[in-house]
Amino acid sequence: MPALPSQGTSKDRVGQREGDLPLLVEHFVRRFSRELGKSARTVAPETVEILSQYSWPGNVRELQSVLKQAILQATGPVIAPPVAGDHA
Repeated sequence: MPALPSQGTSKDRVGQREGDLPLLVEHFVRRFSRELGKSARTVAPETVEILSQYSWPGNVRELQSVLKQAILQATGPVIAPPVAGDHA
């Protein structure tokens, strides 16, 4: 059964709807920080801005991968450039 448009799928483009990217970033940072046992809990506004400027040709899995790497490299509770900015 196909997914309803409001549900979204892992094949949806990141930021397809205005305002999606910041929400997705915060959600995945909290989730992956817990899963990876890291202290990163939030993302600096300038990091979200950098991520927003990237065209994200891949789907949400690309964003997830970038955020996991940023969390693994983070040295504190806030992900700030250049950690996440290296990708964008």
